[in-house]
Amino acid sequence: MKLYEEEYINEKLIRVIHRYLPDLRELSKKIKERPLSTEPIKFKPFNLTVSKPRTTSISKDTVKKEDCRLKSQEQIKLRKLPENKPNQRRAISAIEKSSQNHFRAKPLPNFQTNKIPVKLNLATVLKENQLYKKQEDNIHRRLDYLEAGGKDAHEFLQWQQTMQQQDYEQKLNTIERKKLEGKISYEEGILAKQRLTNENRQIANELKRQTRETIEFHVKEKLKEEQKMKQLIEVIINGRDNTKLAQQKLQQYKTDFVKQYKEDTKQLMKQTLEE
Repeated sequence: MKLYEEEYINEKLIRVIHRYLPDLRELSKKIKERPLSTEPIKFKPFNLTVSKPRTTSISKDTVKKEDCRLKSQEQIKLRKLPENKPNQRRAISAIEKSSQNHFRAKPLPNFQTNKIPVKLNLATVLKENQLYKKQEDNIHRRLDYLEAGGKDAHEFLQWQQTMQQQDYEQKLNTIERKKLEGKISYEEGILAKQRLTNENRQIANELKRQTRETIEFHVKEKLKEEQKMKQLIEVIINGRDNTKLAQQKLQQYKTDFVKQYKEDTKQLMKQTLEE
């Protein structure tokens, strides 16, 4: 629902209604005073039909029972009548036969097994003659074609089936070959991966061996340097000259040796990792 402002309602709606209100009142008054030309509609009540009484349906079993009951009553009446005693047995037997025939199955139709002779007219004879002549012409034409060097269609069909079988076998061989090539390439990939792994393992073992030999070499060099150092210390102690200077030289020598050893070790490790 829309909401309008009060000014809009007063200007656009209420003002217009007030302006045309006298005309509307006059028009409604004229309409009321005008006589009606048509009669008012009169409503008629509905004409309802009376419902019929319900009929009870009789089943087939009830009808059969009623027929049997009537037949039995007729037989009893025939037996009671004195004037019909001579014909009583015949009437009862006739009624029994009729009741038996009523429920007896119909006999099978007698089919005629003998062949009915068909009379051939002139048109039928001409058609058969034309058919035989056409078949004979086809046989002669085929024999002439074979005598001229032609081949039988049966041989062509046999050749066609043979070629189709060969194409099918070739397709199967191609599919099998592609499968085998795929398996071989897969196994070659596995072997190449194993070979690469073995090569990497050998390279890693070789690098470890080289690193171990390098470290052993440096350890031996260090031992040699330590022995030289001990000898130098002994010389300095024995000489007892310039002790302070000798200690400074010894300290500088140790510092240089440790620095050089660290640089060599770092360089060797870097080369090992790069390889």
